[in-house]
Amino acid sequence: MFLKFGWKKKAPDYFYRDNPGEEIEPEGWFCDVFVFGLHLEDDQDRTDQVDPKLLKFLVILTSDLRRGRHSMVLTKALKRWQPVTWFQLSESVELAIKHMVR
Repeated sequence: MFLKFGWKKKAPDYFYRDNPGEEIEPEGWFCDVFVFGLHLEDDQDRTDQVDPKLLKFLVILTSDLRRGRHSMVLTKALKRWQPVTWFQLSESVELAIKHMVR
C-alpha cells in the first residue's frame, strides 16, 4: 500500500479562481499538512469504514518530505511517523501547525 502525496507541476486552475490575488508556489503539493486515515486492523469484523474511531491517522508535514515526492510505501511511513487515534487527531494537527509556523 502506498500513501500518495499528489505533487503537481503547476497550481490547479481553480486555485486562482477561488483565491484571487493569493500567492502560491509554481509547483508542489499546495498544502502544508497531509492527514491520512488508515485501517490498520486485519480483522474484517472489527473494520467499519464509516467509524473514524476505528482508524489510525498519520499527520505529515510537507516540510518532512523530500521535494517532489509523489508517494511512499505505508510500511516506511509507519516507521517514520507515529499513527494517532481519532481522539488525538485534532491535537496532532495543531502541534504540526505550530511546528510549521516556527
